[in-house]
Amino acid sequence: MTGPVHIDEIFNSIQGEGIFTGVRQVFVRFLGCPLDCGYCDTPHSRLPAAPVCKVERIPGTGEFMDIPNPVDMDTLVKIIEDVWSPATRHLSLTGGEPLTQTDCIIELSGNLDHPLYLETNGCLPDEARKVQYVVDVAACDIKLPEHKATQDYQSLLKAELETVGIFYDAGAVTFAKCVVTDRTSGNDLDIIASGLSDIDGTLPLVLQPVTSCPGFEPPASKRLLELMDAAGEYLKDVRAVPQVHKMMGQL
Repeated sequence: MTGPVHIDEIFNSIQGEGIFTGVRQVFVRFLGCPLDCGYCDTPHSRLPAAPVCKVERIPGTGEFMDIPNPVDMDTLVKIIEDVWSPATRHLSLTGGEPLTQTDCIIELSGNLDHPLYLETNGCLPDEARKVQYVVDVAACDIKLPEHKATQDYQSLLKAELETVGIFYDAGAVTFAKCVVTDRTSGNDLDIIASGLSDIDGTLPLVLQPVTSCPGFEPPASKRLLELMDAAGEYLKDVRAVPQVHKMMGQL
């Protein structure tokens, strides 16, 4: 049995990113992330620990209760089951970076009868191998140089593409997401799309216009279409989807 883990928050909401946009999910946001993306909208989740985990009492109310961190497995399972609902379809494991907690993910898979939806930055392929056969959906967020997530971008990109291949080969529903800005280079996107096509040219790639924040602005409409065409030279399924949950006022 794994030890207790530090969790940022648990809530039931609507998936607002990627190819499952609009699907109801329970979200477990783990603490800790090895990357440092400039546009991160949950920077507090980068920390490896926090005194409390926040749990939304009733979905959609924004009313949270605090439980002590770290959280043990029995408590975690009970909370997930308590916030589940008839329309809920997946348990979304997000962060931070959930692949820093693979032992917990493996134990969760054995204690719950719900599909696991992994939201990962893909920087830990060795950890991905540990959970490749318990993950049902792998949403892999591939970074661009402009995100300034790391000082060694080429190593990061190689790891991310390796992670995509690991989950794809294991049979998980796998797709890639890339946050694009007004500074996104078509050449950088070409490299990502080409790398994905080497795995499978039918892999979906979702271009997500960045939600405006200091230092980052979304691409203009014409530029977004140009970026889609650049990726479309390599991939058959290229989509543009913003953070829809924020437009709906969901967590």
